[in-house]
Amino acid sequence: MPTRTILSVLAPTAFLLIFFVVPLLYVAWLSFMDPTPGLANYVRFFKSGYMVETLLRTAMMSAVVTLLSLIMAYPVAFLMANGAGLYAKFLGFVVMSSFLVSFLVRTFAWLIILGKGGPAQSVLMFFGWDPAPRLLYVSMRRRPSWIRCFSRVP
Repeated sequence: MPTRTILSVLAPTAFLLIFFVVPLLYVAWLSFMDPTPGLANYVRFFKSGYMVETLLRTAMMSAVVTLLSLIMAYPVAFLMANGAGLYAKFLGFVVMSSFLVSFLVRTFAWLIILGKGGPAQSVLMFFGWDPAPRLLYVSMRRRPSWIRCFSRVP
């Protein structure tokens, strides 16, 4: 193997080991050893109803966001890969241009879109849902923004 190929593999591997694997192993070690060695931290965690509920709610939200991301991202990726030249390039531009907008601006945009009197409520009221439901400050409000943040179309 050429030296250049070896270095191109070793550099990212070293980076991941130093900045991902080592801290992850350290946190895992601390979970068993701090404040006293043993499984006391895990017993306390799983005896707490609040902690287990939070874990289950997080797992459920992760599953929903993953499923919705797949449902939304694969058709777009398919169209980008198999679409006509100009159409595929335009779709790629639209997808990539969203990365030029900062996370904070996107978050405030979601507040406006889902807020009282915003476009989402207007659409619901147009289709006869009066009064329109609250879309902010409920657990479902996080899902569109998380889907947007974690979806990556190849």
